[in-house]
Amino acid sequence: MLSNVCIITYNQEKFISKAIDSVLNQETNFPFSLVIGEDKSTDRTREICLNYKEKYPEKIRLILNKENLGGRANFINAISHCSAKYVAICEGDDFWTNRNKLQRQVDFLEKHSNHGLVHSDFDLLVDKDMTMTRSYYKTSGIKIPDSNWFNMLLINNFICTVTVCARTELVKNAIKGFGVKFADWAMGDRPLWLEIAKHSKIGYIDETFAIRRVLQESAQHTRCKRKKYHFLKSSYDAVFFFMEKYGCSKKTRRAVLLKYNRFRLRYAYLFREKRNAKQAFVFLRKWEHDRKFKRINYCYCLGSKGLLNWVIYGCLIRVMYFQRGLVHRIRPRSLDEDYWFWD
Repeated sequence: MLSNVCIITYNQEKFISKAIDSVLNQETNFPFSLVIGEDKSTDRTREICLNYKEKYPEKIRLILNKENLGGRANFINAISHCSAKYVAICEGDDFWTNRNKLQRQVDFLEKHSNHGLVHSDFDLLVDKDMTMTRSYYKTSGIKIPDSNWFNMLLINNFICTVTVCARTELVKNAIKGFGVKFADWAMGDRPLWLEIAKHSKIGYIDETFAIRRVLQESAQHTRCKRKKYHFLKSSYDAVFFFMEKYGCSKKTRRAVLLKYNRFRLRYAYLFREKRNAKQAFVFLRKWEHDRKFKRINYCYCLGSKGLLNWVIYGCLIRVMYFQRGLVHRIRPRSLDEDYWFWD
């Protein structure tokens, strides 16, 4: 078996059939199997997966968890059942749109032995209003790096999970190396890409192979500001872990810290956390080159003294960032910071 495809799913009865069909419809000149990790859903997801398993017994390996493990544990369990040379990932609410995706990516990795992972462009579908952004990277003007992948991933996650095909051995070794840390992080994809990028090259095919669905409510996309804060904070915790583990250039460290402190300042305003606001403000006052940003952040000194000033401060900083074009709604520019992206 040259390749496995791994799908993890939980309470995705509306989407799982589309995901499975998009994998089964792949046209390849090699055999592949689909490994599905079903995390004891409370809706009809398990029933749907069982029907597919009954229909395609030789093609599908279905792992039925006896209890809900959670996203990362479910992924680890599913990956442990992948034994092929390569593994492609398709989460249960996303799906592939190109019948040759798997063939093209396996051919790429077979030809480029020094590459551990290959990914592609994708379409972004916002489930709330069913708006579609075609060829997301190209449309948004996001440039995919062709070198220095580890440092670039520290700054921003430019790899979309549904487009990934990687060497199974590298994925398993990365998970094994994380240990208990993997369970502490709110996301599992970015740490995997960082670990792989440190030990191999990252390939990119400039075509659209899949659709990534943005749900109204999920771990990464949520209307709850507290949940969003903890997700992003966990993302930065993972980034700092890799910065300490492997080191990085001074330029990269500075870029990461600038993004992190902008993030801290924004949420400190939202939650009125004066200590976080002060620490972020002190850092940005020294390193932020945008003079307008510096002037506006002096409002922190006023904002710390009363609710009205916090409201004024928030209005000023939002107006400033909308003017600079760095805040985007509906069509996010960043995969890890979703509806509010601080460049």
